[in-house]
Amino acid sequence: MKPMKKNYFKLACAGIAISAMVLPNVKVSAQGCVAVRYMAAGCVNNTALEPGQWSLNIGYRYLHSYKHFKKDVEQQLRTDLYKDNVINVANSADFTLTRTISKKLSIGFSIPVSHTVRTSKYEHEGTTKVLNADKTENMNATYDFNQGRHETSSRGIGDMRIVANFRLSNPDSLMSEDLVLGIGVKLPTGDYNVQGVFYKSPTTTLIKAVDQSIQLGDGGLGVVLELSTYKQLKGHLFGYGNGFYLLNPRNTNGVGTGALAGGQPSAAQIADNLKYGNVSEMSVADQYMVRFGLNYASLFTHNLSATLGVRMEGIPRWDLLGKSDGFRRPGYVVSAEPGLNYNFGKHSLGANVPVAMYRNRIKSMMDLKKPDPTTTTVYPGSFSALATTGDAAFADYLIMLTYGYRF
Repeated sequence: MKPMKKNYFKLACAGIAISAMVLPNVKVSAQGCVAVRYMAAGCVNNTALEPGQWSLNIGYRYLHSYKHFKKDVEQQLRTDLYKDNVINVANSADFTLTRTISKKLSIGFSIPVSHTVRTSKYEHEGTTKVLNADKTENMNATYDFNQGRHETSSRGIGDMRIVANFRLSNPDSLMSEDLVLGIGVKLPTGDYNVQGVFYKSPTTTLIKAVDQSIQLGDGGLGVVLELSTYKQLKGHLFGYGNGFYLLNPRNTNGVGTGALAGGQPSAAQIADNLKYGNVSEMSVADQYMVRFGLNYASLFTHNLSATLGVRMEGIPRWDLLGKSDGFRRPGYVVSAEPGLNYNFGKHSLGANVPVAMYRNRIKSMMDLKKPDPTTTTVYPGSFSALATTGDAAFADYLIMLTYGYRF
């Protein structure tokens, strides 16, 4: 093999390694109101590191969710007519320090931080529907986007992770292929009972836990499972794949989702608790992500590589271990994910922009137990056609940036 071509392959592997570090959240993508928390530094594949070296990886994610879905049906009236859609804007960062122990083993420690702002009407004053003279709903009414809309937010450190990465492939074959298994723990270091001010009228407020989707943590001690691989297909073209699953055995975390101060359940939730389980507390849900695609090394220059793949992430209806009671918004998103990676010296830069192609807010445990809807009048994009499925807001795209430094 010619020396120049060997360098290309090394850079291709390094580019794929950087791609493998970009594994966000969850609150994804099954994003927004579906509480996929940011996991940017999963599947760390330190191909370019020698035993005894360190690497620092910083990942950033921007999310703006505003489109509501019940199952895979967009609730267009939320944005087009009532203007009561929920909007989450999240800026998240993930700092990961990794030590390469040997050619077969590396250990990474990750600290996530985030700042998320959520605006809504239904959690506050609500939306008063405009009716016709015969008491039917006026579908031609004009609603004010700001009327009754208020803001809650969270800011701080999330759930930290410690992951050991085991290389299952031959270290001497890294020029053409690699396979890495990651096993670790997620620590409940993030605040899962962030409080906010809620307006029940312009002058009446109460303080209670903010929505599950913007809590900093979930309150559970979790098990992290990761898998990362790439393989040379032909010349500068490689295939890659990453998988991530977070096992959260804890059932609920004791934080109320009720409409009353202090998170106490409302009368309606007390009735639902008797019928459908403990739905007035936040569930500690599992989380998953799968991505795969192609990486082309030496694009225009040997320092630059490009990726194009498919990404799926979300929250399952049932956890693999333990009970799955409590309130959760299960769902997932499938995205097309283009990306670029640039390496120079000991530094590396990456950018990925997953664009949502399919979003689905699947039925929760409580949804499955509720009776079928009896409503016969169905407006396009309205709630009535899917009355037994809760809704969730999703983003159109994510922006994810990474920076890596090895020393």
